[in-house]
Parts: sequence; structure tokens; C-alpha cells
Amino acid sequence: MNFSKAILAVFAGVTLSSAAMAQDQAATAAQPAVSAEKTTGIKTLLPGAYANVQLRHYTDRQMDGNKVVNDTPTIETRPNIGTTLFNDKVDTSFLWAFQKKADTNSVTKAFEENITQIKIVDGKYGFIGPYFETLLGDGNFIESYDGIYGEGTYDLTLASGGKVSFGGWIESVGTFQAEHARDKDANKVEVKNKTGNSSFALTPEGDTKTAKRDPELTTLQALSVKYAPAMAPNLSVGTEVEYDRDWQPKYVAKEVDGDTRTELDGYANSAVVISKFLLTYKLSDAVSLTNSLRHYNKGFYEESINSDNANAFEGKNRWENRLILSATLL
Repeated sequence: MNFSKAILAVFAGVTLSSAAMAQDQAATAAQPAVSAEKTTGIKTLLPGAYANVQLRHYTDRQMDGNKVVNDTPTIETRPNIGTTLFNDKVDTSFLWAFQKKADTNSVTKAFEENITQIKIVDGKYGFIGPYFETLLGDGNFIESYDGIYGEGTYDLTLASGGKVSFGGWIESVGTFQAEHARDKDANKVEVKNKTGNSSFALTPEGDTKTAKRDPELTTLQALSVKYAPAMAPNLSVGTEVEYDRDWQPKYVAKEVDGDTRTELDGYANSAVVISKFLLTYKLSDAVSLTNSLRHYNKGFYEESINSDNANAFEGKNRWENRLILSATLL
């Protein structure tokens, strides 16, 4: 209960702050304008610089039939700074994520990452180009995602004055994973034994796993639609369907000239569909509040998710709710 009251208090505070800002802006509207050439701080050196912060409240609910197996609330803060370069053709940013779980009093750093996007094709309705992401997770766990990313939008104004926006994005990357400082098996996979030796092992300690030497391949794509009514232009409701497919390298051990060798044995693939129901309200030009209710499904609507992925709970069903307060700082 205290957990929820704290979140509501923060949201209420930001809302009041936004209203006060609006009053200040209205009071100073009649004052002489300041020259656009007068800029200070980082904008002087980097005109494309930007900064924002998000306060997120996650609730992950794992269901087994009508029974709640796990219901874990988490608060997360995400400060983000970045800049655009070369007429917005390059965008690079740095993000940090700090978490507090409901059953602890400590705040921990979940991860930090750098994302760089290069727009090779850039037009009125979207862009596409190379994408590079480096993630440093808890325990010095490093992953690199390199590939392509693109997105597009199309807005349609209705006769009623409302607006409908259609969108989509696609990401295709190879994931390169370094050794986890705390979990030495995080980057290892089980090796299929084709040596003919029933007591097969890769190490004297009996280990039958090997580190992934080949990248994990991932494609993600999504389609979305949202509606903003004319009577409430700051409010939008929408939905998005995301389809993710992942290819993990597999390895096999064979006996060659008396030596045990491991080699690539194809890829094991899996898929997840994420259905999202979105509600967004702009409190001001700089502050917005979004609620995202998500349902995860393993395969293409074949069965409920059952994954050992760090971002997904084991179980027959998974719902996640994300309440996000976003503020633009720069």
C-alpha cells in the first residue's frame, strides 16, 4: 500500500508542477522575446543534445489458471542523455536504469547502455539504418547488439477532428555476449554428445557446456495504431502487436582423430508475441504519463510464454503492466 501511495504522490507532484509551469509560461507570454541566438550550456557545444528521465512502475504477474503465482512490483528510474549529429542522421545516447523492488529497501543499478542509430534512408514517414547497442548489466555482464533498425509512422486526421496514427518498426540484430562476471554459465549452452563416449565431458570437472562462439540472431517487428480524440487531443489510446524471433547457436561434440571437438550444429529458434494496450496523456509539452498493459505469448499465439529469459517469468501465463512518467529535461 505504501508502495502505491509513493508512486501516486510522485505523479501528483509532477502534475502540479506542470500546471505551475503552464501558469508561469502564460504570465510571461507578453514579455519581450529573448533572442534565439542566446543559448547556454551544453546546447552551445551540441545543438542536438537532449536529456530526459523516466520513472517506471512495473508489475509482472505470473498466472497458473486463475491462481496468481507471482506478482512482483518494481520501481525503476531511467535517466537518459544523448545528442543528434550531422543534421540528425546520427543519434547516440547513454541510459542508466536504477531499480527498487517491493521486497527490498535498496536501490540497485540494473544496467547501463549506449545506443547509436545511423539513418541511411530518412524520409517524411520514417527511417532505416545501422543500429549499435552496448549493454553493461548487473555483475559486469556485457552484450552487444549490432544490426539494422527502422521505423515509420503515418498520421490521418479524421473529419471529427481526431487523429489516427499508424506505425511500425523493425529490428534485426546479432547479439555478441561476453562472459558474466558472476554467472560463468550465462554465456554457455549444452553440447550434444556425438562422441560415442557415455561419460563425455569437456573439462576435467565434468562440464558439458561450451561458451557461445557465434552470435545469437534476433528479429523484432511491430505494428501499432493509436487514436487521439478531438475533444481530448492530449489523450491517446492504442494497441501494438510485437513479434520477436530468436535463433540461439547449438553445438555438437565429435571425436576427430582421438580429440574431442565442438562445432556449430545449427540454430534453435523460438518466438514470442507481445500484445500491448496503451493509454497516454500529455500533462504538458515536457511531461507525459503512459500506461502499457502487456501480454506475452510463446510462439505465434500458439501457447502461453514459458521461458528462462531474464525478462520473462516461468509459468503458463504472463501479464505485465508498465506505468511510465516521462519528463524532457533538455
